[in-house]
Amino acid sequence: MHSITKRLKVLKFAGIVTALLVGGAAQAAGTQAHRHGVWIVRMAEAPAVAYTGDIAGYKATRPGKYQKIDPTAPDVVRYASYLDARHDAALNAVGGRKLYDYRYTFSGFAAELTAEQAAKLLTLPGVLSVDQDEQRDVDTSSTPAFLGLSGSTGFWNTTGATGEGVIIGVIDTGIWPESLSFSDRTGLNGNGTQDGKLDYQQIPGWHGKCVPGDAFPASR
Repeated sequence: MHSITKRLKVLKFAGIVTALLVGGAAQAAGTQAHRHGVWIVRMAEAPAVAYTGDIAGYKATRPGKYQKIDPTAPDVVRYASYLDARHDAALNAVGGRKLYDYRYTFSGFAAELTAEQAAKLLTLPGVLSVDQDEQRDVDTSSTPAFLGLSGSTGFWNTTGATGEGVIIGVIDTGIWPESLSFSDRTGLNGNGTQDGKLDYQQIPGWHGKCVPGDAFPASR
């Protein structure tokens, strides 16, 4: 958020400097400042999945433990409408065109704004960040080649490495331990069950251990 704030302040300062410039450079800077782009605005209010009922007249919408939020529940619908109204109020203060409201896991909205409008929006109470939307290309499919692992002269083919004995740590809040994707008993029996002989044994010299967590017992 700090970098976003800094960038927008620079844009705002650039708008002041532009007034002192003359000729084509000033005209180009002014055109850029008034060009519309898509911006993502994050608001201070909690999204519906985290709202605990601290606003008078609006009941908590945060789901209980191991429960999912119901977007059609009356309290959720009412709080979502409140968030929409907060978005509208912020946008109306600076102008622009709203494209989408985010209510459930993120509190904010997307809008078409100029750089000047975005800078002004960031100064409003209740606005946490304003970040210009950018297209990002997914390029992780090239990682094996970049690391020199694939191909006829790559590490995999020249060393005969198969991955045996490699320790892989997965940090993911969405892991479901009952999933067959994480079973250590499916490879040898080949029938997609979690019975049979263990495929993997303790690696000599490895002293790590699985730490049980919420709904994730050591037996998993």
